[in-house]
Amino acid sequence: MNGSDVPGPQTLYGALIALQDDALLVPNSAVLEVLSGDRLEPASRPGVLGTLHWRGETIPAASFEVFNGGNTPDTRQRHGRLVVLQALGGRLPGRAWALWSTGYPRMLPVSQAALQPAPLHPDDRADVVLARVRLGVREVAIPDLDRIEAGLLAASTRSE
Repeated sequence: MNGSDVPGPQTLYGALIALQDDALLVPNSAVLEVLSGDRLEPASRPGVLGTLHWRGETIPAASFEVFNGGNTPDTRQRHGRLVVLQALGGRLPGRAWALWSTGYPRMLPVSQAALQPAPLHPDDRADVVLARVRLGVREVAIPDLDRIEAGLLAASTRSE
């Protein structure tokens, strides 16, 4: 049996996270909790949207749009959510951080056949967007969560 004969997972589970003018696809296992957006405490540090208290820790909150070179989203909107994500590097307090979203993430099965490659947008930062794919009729970005986490860590150490 060679490596190509080894059966692999046919379906993974992802979380589709809605943004103001975009959407992200992240592994379902990265999502720890979804909280109301009114829990965000604004921060004055570049690269950090704000902070929130979560499970006895103060964790940073990010905007994908800002990390991708775009504008800061309006965090006063009624349906805004904070998607708490597991910190991949484990370097952040609480081993978690939050991502601003315009609503609840949708958990969905994702098969390789359902994903069609799409080009990066001209204004995408290649160090933040790993890829873009079409998922059904919607185009979504696959973010580099580790890169965003490292940016949050760098922003928090600059302000201390």
